[in-house]
Amino acid sequence: MPKCSYHAGKVGPIPTRIFEISLGRTGTRSICQAVSQLGISYRHGTRGCDDCQEDAIRKYLTGSWDFDYYQTADMVSNLSCVHWERLYSENQRNLFILPIRPLRTWLQSWEKLRRVGPRYLNLCRAYPIGWGCLHQLHFFGQLTFNRIIWEKVYLEHRKKIEETIHRDRLLILDVFNQSSEKLWSELIEFFVRHRILKNQDYSSFIRQPFPKINHGKYPNGINLCRNSK
Repeated sequence: MPKCSYHAGKVGPIPTRIFEISLGRTGTRSICQAVSQLGISYRHGTRGCDDCQEDAIRKYLTGSWDFDYYQTADMVSNLSCVHWERLYSENQRNLFILPIRPLRTWLQSWEKLRRVGPRYLNLCRAYPIGWGCLHQLHFFGQLTFNRIIWEKVYLEHRKKIEETIHRDRLLILDVFNQSSEKLWSELIEFFVRHRILKNQDYSSFIRQPFPKINHGKYPNGINLCRNSK
């Protein structure tokens, strides 16, 4: 099994695992890009893993966490939002990042899927084992967007995380509203405090724009399903 990557700013192979536990459409890919720039490896959903698109996902959603594919990364994003409670309780060294977004714009990002709704639903019916479809069914119970259901799930998910995870092990970031300087500062401080990164000068990062992949753009919902391009 490949070891975690090493970077000049990183302490070494990370014994602590980092989990991004948002429901998605909250800046998860932006944070993945940011940690990558810091030399921290990540896995976001099932991108690049054909095997994980099959029975492994269904097995995972029912309680398994034995994918070798994800053991090769320092941070796991997207999939970890399903079993964050188990991940929190089973290892006191695990750390968690919760990207948040104003509820109004988060709901709007889901509503925009209506523009490609029939195509998206057809993809999910054709590839029902795909991560995006199973993720949506797991949390919301249906593929068709319903504002009341989505709002309830989003608020309950965030509330439970904030009430359960000790704040020392939880970093909450608002990619859509916080400045680049504040986002970089809080992310780096969190990693330095937990000895993920070395305590050194990161001013070059703090001065650069924080990745905001879907900020101000139509979120690409088509690629949520397996084999869709």
